[in-house]
Amino acid sequence: MMKWLGMGLAAVGLAIGVGATPAEAQKHDRSLLLPDEIAQKKDVTNAYEAIQRFRSQWLRTSRSKGSLGAGASATEGYRYKSQKPSSSDGSTDTGSDPATPSTGFDPTATDKSASSPVLYIDDVKQDQLDELRNVRVDEIAQIRYMTGTEATGRYGSGHDAGAILLKTTRVNH
Repeated sequence: MMKWLGMGLAAVGLAIGVGATPAEAQKHDRSLLLPDEIAQKKDVTNAYEAIQRFRSQWLRTSRSKGSLGAGASATEGYRYKSQKPSSSDGSTDTGSDPATPSTGFDPTATDKSASSPVLYIDDVKQDQLDELRNVRVDEIAQIRYMTGTEATGRYGSGHDAGAILLKTTRVNH
């Protein structure tokens, strides 16, 4: 009986990750990018390239609720072109009147509700993601991604696409 109980507890321990070192746990954390992983690719020179190479999904823009977000239809968020019925001479007129989804969508319409992740370098909010290009690979201590919900909870509104938190080895004091 004790033998079976011991084996059961060992299996539970393995299932919840007891005994895993912090480094092993971090290897499987897709919200974290560390220098040892970045060092695997010698052609990566800055933080932007590192994220693009290893966690490109972090750089994707997010759309606000109701415009191609989760569960939205493929045509939602687009402006439709109407196609008026043919005239007697056989020509069709595409006007600017709103149309129904069955007539097609205007692929040139832009969705102004899309947003990019907010970037923080050493806990200082940056104006744009291109600031990642100014951080050399040898200056990266870690890069962490927070989802929109996590970032909004920590920093407040305006983080629909999440946040990228870059910690450097720079001495700023």
